[in-house]
Amino acid sequence: MRAGHIFAGCGGALYADRILGHQSVWAVEWDDWRCDRLEDGRRAGWWPELEVIRGDARAVDYRALRGSVDCLAAAIPCPRWSTARRGVGDPDDHTTTVVRAVDLVRPEWVFIECVAGYVAEHGRLRRDLAGIGYTLARPLILDAAAIGAPHARARYWALGHADGDGEPMRPVHGEVAELPAPRADPWEADPAWLRVADGLADRGEWLEALGDGQVPLCAAAAWLLLGGPVEPGVLT
Repeated sequence: MRAGHIFAGCGGALYADRILGHQSVWAVEWDDWRCDRLEDGRRAGWWPELEVIRGDARAVDYRALRGSVDCLAAAIPCPRWSTARRGVGDPDDHTTTVVRAVDLVRPEWVFIECVAGYVAEHGRLRRDLAGIGYTLARPLILDAAAIGAPHARARYWALGHADGDGEPMRPVHGEVAELPAPRADPWEADPAWLRVADGLADRGEWLEALGDGQVPLCAAAAWLLLGGPVEPGVLT
């Protein structure tokens, strides 16, 4: 499974690719510090084929990426729906950015993540994807604590397929066997202080990424629970 990522952050979803045996092919991210971390991962061999595409996801030439991946994974920026966001105003809604990217790249699979509050937009996203030939399954709200992480981080997950039937291929409460055990750090010291429920920790370099980062094991579990395919022998 070849995967492309938009709003990639520091690569939580790319670590999930490693768990699932997927190949991370490209990642779109606008923030230079986060892009540098993705490049660090490429140099370290975590995703050796990765192309880091620096820039605004709204301005990327997705036509040049058409047919390059089997799955497009999108971590929709959450401030519009987050209960923990700072400040005031009307944050951007990047749902249309995701639908446009899917339409131009034309992957077989679409994997969407956002804060749990995004579930209110599921019907709109489902209709928009249906308009370009994709069917989105019913959403899954999965908390990192549900897979053993020592903190709460409830997230919306949804899996779509080109011309699919829109339903998970296995029960949502089915067993996910032999996933790696989560690490407690950096949350073990003071999860309340870090506010990792839906982000905005910003003290120190790596803590900066906690707000917009996916828990890789949770992303991998969501993929499996929603019925996403895995290469034979990767997970037993």
